[in-house]
Amino acid sequence: MGKNKIESQFYSPFELDLLTEKFFDLFIEKNELIE
Repeated sequence: MGKNKIESQFYSPFELDLLTEKFFDLFIEKNELIE
């Protein structure tokens, strides 16, 4: 995870938004499976 913090400096805000969306989509899917 630490490596991602360094790489994130080179992402544009648009790319970060897409990554955040993907992360939350995965997070929501996992929570739905748990419930």
